[in-house]
Amino acid sequence: MDKIRSKFVNELTVNDATHDLRCSHCIGKIRMPYTMKCLILKDMDHERVKLLVFGDRYWINTDHTKRVRYLPEWRIKPIEIHNCLEAK
Repeated sequence: MDKIRSKFVNELTVNDATHDLRCSHCIGKIRMPYTMKCLILKDMDHERVKLLVFGDRYWINTDHTKRVRYLPEWRIKPIEIHNCLEAK
C-alpha cells in the first residue's frame, strides 16, 4: 500500500463505517454472536473483500482500534439505519 492510501486509511474512523461484520466468540459450548463496524476497501476475486474493521470483539470503547482483514463477502451486511419518523 502506498503512503497516500495508508494515510487515508489512518484518517478513517468508526463513524465512516458502512457495513457490519458478523462474528462469533466461542468459549466452550457457549457461542456469543456479535457484530463489528467495518468499511469495504476493495472487492477481490473469489467473493472476498478487503475490510477495515473497527474495534476489538464485543468490548466497549475499542472503536479506535482498526485492522485490515480479508474475509468472505457473506460475512458482511450494510448497516441498517433506523429512522423513527418513518415508523409513524
